[in-house]
Amino acid sequence: MRIDNDLSNYSIASVIIGSISLILWLIPLLAIFVSFIGGYVGVKGYHSEKGRLSKAGIFFSVLSFILSVLRSGYVYFI
Repeated sequence: MRIDNDLSNYSIASVIIGSISLILWLIPLLAIFVSFIGGYVGVKGYHSEKGRLSKAGIFFSVLSFILSVLRSGYVYFI
C-alpha cells in the first residue's frame, strides 16, 4: 500500500510540473528541462491509482516541449 501511495504522489507532481512547464514555454531552454522532468515523473507514476493525473501531466509536458521547440525555432530563424 505504501508503494502505491508513493506512485500517486508522482502522478500529482507530474501534473504540477507539467503545468509549470506550460507557463514556462516562453523561456525555451528552461521549459524543455522542466518538461523532461515532468514527463519522467509522469511515467514513473503512470501505474498508480491516480493514473489519469499522470496521463495529464505527461500530456502537459509533451505539449510544453513541442511549444518550446517551436518557439526556439521561430526565434532562431526569424
